[in-house]
This record gives sequence, structure tokens and C-alpha cells, in this order.
Amino acid sequence: MESFKATKISGKIPAKSNSIVKKKKLQPSNPLAPEDSAYQARHEIRNNELLVQWSEKASATERKAVHAELNTEVISSFHSKAMQASGSGVLELVKDRQGNREVKELQAVFKKQPEVIFTEPNQEVRIQLISNDPIINSMWGMQASGFGIKAVSAWDKNLVGSSKVVTGVVDTGIDYTHQDLYLNVWLNQGELRNLSFFGNLKDVNNDGLIGFRDLNDSQNLSNSSTKLIDWNKNGYIDAGDLLDNRAGWEDGKDNDSNGYIDDLIGWDFANKDNDPFDDNGHGTHVAGTIGAMGGNAIGVTGVNWQTQMVPLKFMSSNGSGSLLSAVAAIDYFTTAKIQAEARGESSRFVSTNNSWGGGGYSQSLANSIQRANDQGLLFVAAAGNGGNDGIGDNNDVIANYPSNYSNNSVIAVGSITSSGALSSFSNYGLVNVDIAAPGSSILSTLPGNKYGSLSGTSMATPHVAGALALLAAAAPQATGAQLKEALLNSTAATQSLAGKTVSGGRLDVSAALAKLQNSPDPNPVTNLTLWGTNGSDSITGGTGNDSITGVLKTGTAAIALGKGQIDVLTGGAGQDTFLLGDSRGIFYNDYKNNNLGNADYALIKDFNLVDDKLQLKSGSYLFNTSSGSLSLYWDRNNNGSLNTTGNNQDELIAVLNNITGLSNNNINWV
Repeated sequence: MESFKATKISGKIPAKSNSIVKKKKLQPSNPLAPEDSAYQARHEIRNNELLVQWSEKASATERKAVHAELNTEVISSFHSKAMQASGSGVLELVKDRQGNREVKELQAVFKKQPEVIFTEPNQEVRIQLISNDPIINSMWGMQASGFGIKAVSAWDKNLVGSSKVVTGVVDTGIDYTHQDLYLNVWLNQGELRNLSFFGNLKDVNNDGLIGFRDLNDSQNLSNSSTKLIDWNKNGYIDAGDLLDNRAGWEDGKDNDSNGYIDDLIGWDFANKDNDPFDDNGHGTHVAGTIGAMGGNAIGVTGVNWQTQMVPLKFMSSNGSGSLLSAVAAIDYFTTAKIQAEARGESSRFVSTNNSWGGGGYSQSLANSIQRANDQGLLFVAAAGNGGNDGIGDNNDVIANYPSNYSNNSVIAVGSITSSGALSSFSNYGLVNVDIAAPGSSILSTLPGNKYGSLSGTSMATPHVAGALALLAAAAPQATGAQLKEALLNSTAATQSLAGKTVSGGRLDVSAALAKLQNSPDPNPVTNLTLWGTNGSDSITGGTGNDSITGVLKTGTAAIALGKGQIDVLTGGAGQDTFLLGDSRGIFYNDYKNNNLGNADYALIKDFNLVDDKLQLKSGSYLFNTSSGSLSLYWDRNNNGSLNTTGNNQDELIAVLNNITGLSNNNINWV
């Protein structure tokens, strides 16, 4: 049981996020549970490792005692800034100390612990790649003719991307020294700002950021105090020069307090260091489609000629990685977005590209995607390349993850050929695959200043992620939801995709830009104050910063303040305030001391710990959690303990779905 009282509070609320709206995808009608033996036979588990999600209330001492009792060993603990902001507890990777018990046995004993939310195997996931063909002399996927995505039409209008727009490449890393990529690699401003020579660096292109375009300008190169030396002798300054141990750009500190030391350009979650160089090739190929430099008379061109790409390496040289590493990579990007906004940066974080898959449903991964969704970030995922036979499957029948997750931010991408046919390897699904893009024989960058063509839904996915970045550059004020809507509602109808995808069409960048530019104002002033009736109401807010309650606007009688009614309140997008009291008194109080007030309360469906607030009348309140929801009580006798029996019981006033904790930071007191 937790309690808190009215106190004077202050602090800056993080910038508004936009929850993304999408048609809910269907999960398999009878999905296998992670502890099911059939599940474990079907999906590869790494070294009998188990993920344990603890509640926010579980202290380090309590967790340590449980591990001692169960004779288990913690391999690593994970509690990102994104998890903390969402009210999630610590996620641990554990194994049997003696190595004798299998995962299902460990799950059975952990399920009995009251502070464990869920457990699941640490699964193996892999790149979604099919073949390696000889280099071809054309990039059919970018063309306006045939079945390309019409990126060239955008370039003709000088819409070539922006150095402010950021995409996360969750993959095998990026060759950040590549001649066609090095200028478009992200630089972490939070790490740079505390370097002793940061003040000597000039923002030459006036985008409000220090990037590799700035570092390669003569104004910075000619200043010896900037410590810019071409250590790898390739003729330009790239991330390899900054990460060289002679460079002086690494100070051995976690300057941005995100849990990662010297993460100048991203992170290597596979090898647990700050050097996310691609030792496989897959991530570099993906990055080239999103953002190979254009107009430089070298090699190929990405959808964006200028952009920022964060190398988030979680798969090793063999093209596989762990579930926990994937979660960490996605949370890194979400945290980076939160911190960039808190620092007032001009950068715009848009989406992560996820050209990988495998394993079954994971609650840990679904939670990570949702944390990104809560920050307005999109999750672009490969639809998958069929089973062992290499023939595409129906994802509505055989679920493919992560593309099948039902989070609103997910965009599942299938593949088409240069003739417009659904690629033979590509998965499809009228409910669970949103769109298709070029994925057969796609020419892009490879490590070592090389180029080559690859095929797979892995290659289709970055066309979509790249298109979202291009749209965001063209319409900086558009929300993630609006970018997605423009992209999916402007597809080019394609016969091979009819009945095979949600949109029934293929990516059309030119049409998406036109759709977006004709859309209404992305930030209309729609801050609402919504009141209810003296009966049970269901009230939903709009896109603004709304104030919402189910009680009457006027009147001081108990029936005017919510007695006898259960109101369902949904805030929607924006920074919303749910009114549970005002100067008139505490709402949903039935004034009956001999019951808990279960017949009158507000059911709040989408409270966001980062953005939303509860308005409470000054006093003492208690809360407890059950089944992932929080129940909030007025502490009637102010004793700090929940009274559930007798003639002085405390009063239930609200239930918050999918919330497990509250603090004074979440309260406006009146």
C-alpha cells in the first residue's frame, strides 16, 4: 500500500506526446504462452535465460532475497529512463545458478512471487534477409516509373530530407565510415555538450545541432581546439575518428545520464560498448536505403539525402540477437527522444527501423514498443520471409513478431518485386500487414565502401522508415499519427496486394507528401474542458490538453459530485488532467463510512505518467495495484493505512488502467 499527501510541488512537465491511433491488429486466436513446451520447442531460447519483469515497488533488497531463495543468478538488470518514465519496474535477465533447471521450471517458481509482473524466455531473433545478388546498375525501388516508391519525384521538388530528423536503425550496426553514409550518422548532443571543447564547435548549417556536416566544414576543421583529426586516413571526419582512443572525444563519463558511457553515436547492445560498427552488413544495407547521401556523385542514394541515423546494434556478426538486447535498443531511442526534448533540441525523432524477427509473443518487447508509442514514435517492422520453405506466410494465421504486435505505432511492411508482384518470400495479411514496398534485388550500401543488392522484407522496411523521415522533414509539425495516416492512406493500389495488406497498396512517397500537405493544421487549438452528468458517463478527450471529469460542472450535493456513478474517462492525445476534486470537495464520495465506495468512481483508461495529471482536493490518499491497474482511495481518517472493514472505511475514487504507481509529480492539488 502506498500513500501520499498534498504537498507543494514544482517541476517541468516533459513535452507533449501524441499517442498514435491505428486499427487494432488481431493476435492469434490461441497464442502459445511463453511457458508452453510447444512454444519453447518452436522458438529458440538463449542459454536457458529468463526475463523477469518486477513491479515498480520491488526494491533491490527484495529482489536479491528472492534470487537467494530460488537459487537464481542475475546476468543483467535493465531499467531505462523510458521504463522509469512509464512507471515500469526493473527487468532482469536471470538463469539457474547451478544450470540444472530449464526455463519453464524457473518460470513456475517466479510466478509465485507477488512482486513479479511476468516472466518469459530470452528469445533469439534474426535479420529478415533472403539473398545476396550481384551488384545491379539501377535502383528501381526509388523510381517514379514502374513499381518504385516515387522518391525521385520528391527530390525533384528539392525535398531531400533534413539533418534534424532522426531514425533509429535497430539492427547489426552501421558502417559509419562508409563514404555514402558518414555524414548522416547521428551525434548524441547530450554526450557532446559536456566535452571541454564543445564551445569551440560551430553549427555551420544552422540546424541547432552539431553533426558530421558541421565537423567536416573548414570552419571546424581549421580550428585545432575542436580535436578533429582524420585518424583512419579516409579523407573525412567520421564516427570512427571520434571513437579512436587518441581522439579525446571520449571522456569516460555518462554525460547525458542515460546509463551509457561515451555513447557518441549510439550503442552496441550485442557487445556492450559504445562502438556500434556493423560486422555483418545487414544494418549498413538498411541504412543506405534510409539515408545514403545524395548529390555527392558517389554510389547510391537513400530516400533521404540528408538525415540522422542512430546505429542501435543488438545483433552480432551472425545476424542474431537476444530479446533483451532488442528491448534495450528500442528503449535507448525512446530515452534519446525524451532527453533531446528536455534539452530543447531542434532534432525530431520519428521512428525505428526493425528489419528482423523471430520468436513468439513477448510482453517485454510489446511494453518497449508501447513506451515508444507513448512518446509519439513509430515502429516500422518487416513482415517476415515465410518459414523454413522460404515461401511467404499469412501473418493473420501464423503470427510474425515484431510486426504482429498490436501497438498503435507498428507499421508492418511486406515486399514487392520490380514487376509489382508480391515477393515470393514475403509474408502478407489483410489484418496484420499494413503496406508493401520494394524488397527484391535492392541495391544499397555494404561495409567497406562497397555496394550490393539484397532481397527480403528487411529491404522493404527501410523504404517505409525512410519515407516517414522524408515526410517529417517536409512537415516538421506533423505528429507521428499524421505521418502514418498520410503514408497508409496514399498507397498506390496494386493488384498483387489486394486482400493481402491493410492498405491494399504499395508505398508512394509523392502521394504521401501531397496527402500530408493537404491535411489540416497538425496542432489545432483544441484544449477542452469536459464535464459529465449525474449518471454514469463515457467521456473521451480530443487531441489537445484537456480537462476531463464525469461529474456535473455545478452543484455541491453528493449526487452532483459523482455519488452513485461509474464514469469511464479517456484522455486521448495531449497532456490531460483528470478532475477528481475541486473547490467543492472530493468527487465520487458517497459519504457512506461503512463501504469502500466501489459503486462510484472514475475509470481512467489511458493515464500517461509522463504527460497526464490527476486533480485532487488537498488531503491524504492511498493506492494499491492489482492486475496491472491502480486503485486510488481517499484516506478518510488520514491514518495512512487502507481501512476496508468496519464503520470508517476509505473511499475509492478512481481506477487507473495499466498504471502501477503514482507520486506527487502526477498530481495537481486544489
